[in-house]
Amino acid sequence: MKLLAKAFRGKTGLLIRSLLAEAQFNSELETAFRERWIAKRRASTIAVIKAGIASGEIPSRIDPDILLDVLYGGCTTVF
Repeated sequence: MKLLAKAFRGKTGLLIRSLLAEAQFNSELETAFRERWIAKRRASTIAVIKAGIASGEIPSRIDPDILLDVLYGGCTTVF
């Protein structure tokens, strides 16, 4: 998460923030960004969370989607 926050403060983050800002006014860009960038990253992170649940590192009662939102939701404050 620290690496993600650091990346978003750099050149890559500037590009992503710009795309996100434009996506608010461009539904085609919003859909593409969500489907091609966000969805792929969510899916890979959900897989890691599910592996943690399967191994017992994360309690089985945890909803992977909610945990993902909780963990990365706080990152928005550092951008």
